[in-house]
Amino acid sequence: MSSATAVTASDACFCKDASPVKERQYSEANVDQLITDVFRALSASPDTPLHPDLVKICQDLGVFDGYIVTENYFRACLLSNDGDVKAAEGHVHAIRKGFVDAGWEVSDMVARKHEKALRSDFVHLFPSKDENGGAIVGMNWGKYDTDLCSGEEFLQACVFAMCKIVIENLKEIENGITVIWNFDGCSIGLLRKITRADLSRFLAINGIAPLIISKIYIVNAPTVFRWTLKVVIPTRLKSCIKVVSKRKFLAAVGPEKVLFQYGGDLNYDWQAFVTQLIGSPVMPRLS
Repeated sequence: MSSATAVTASDACFCKDASPVKERQYSEANVDQLITDVFRALSASPDTPLHPDLVKICQDLGVFDGYIVTENYFRACLLSNDGDVKAAEGHVHAIRKGFVDAGWEVSDMVARKHEKALRSDFVHLFPSKDENGGAIVGMNWGKYDTDLCSGEEFLQACVFAMCKIVIENLKEIENGITVIWNFDGCSIGLLRKITRADLSRFLAINGIAPLIISKIYIVNAPTVFRWTLKVVIPTRLKSCIKVVSKRKFLAAVGPEKVLFQYGGDLNYDWQAFVTQLIGSPVMPRLS
């Protein structure tokens, strides 16, 4: 919609028993205010779905994109920031800006467009939970093969997995996210596969996922990779990082909770999950 076109919402959209009913007017010129008001509505009634009229306004003005930034995404932002509306707003603004800076379309965030990368065994969503009941997401850098997919495709698959699948299962983020970056078997040759454009995109979308990242395990990373990671990991996450050997990693998480691709004892048919993910309009469960 153009900035000259406005839509209105009554207070009833934001508060069940609003009285007297007032009207609020929105257009592309004050989308930021709409984002703030949606968060306030969710914060005031966290267990109540948004009013259908408000959802339609968000869709008409592009606040809800239908792929990643949805009502569930807004709820995830609030959860991950302990109900802090201002902090939650920052995530929404970051993802909107991040996609623009990376030159991506949110319409690319569908499973079938990332089938090669999802089947490569580079990124996994674990069916198990960490010791705090949080979700586990793994990235297996030994499978980063740019002959199979471009660096951009791998990155998009990771964003799809982190933003889409986990957020669709909101219960999985309430207790935090454990992220595993497994460098087992990687050599200096991996760095040659990562282009400056890939790094720029990584920095552009860094921090867009509204996740409570409780821990980031960097497993068996050569020293040169640790230097590189200091550049690409945002400051706010550096306190979460644990640089460990595979042995210490398995001892901390428990081999029974770690997929065999990461050295654990857990067998899970990831390829079958990807097949279901691509072929079903409904997000499949991980277990």
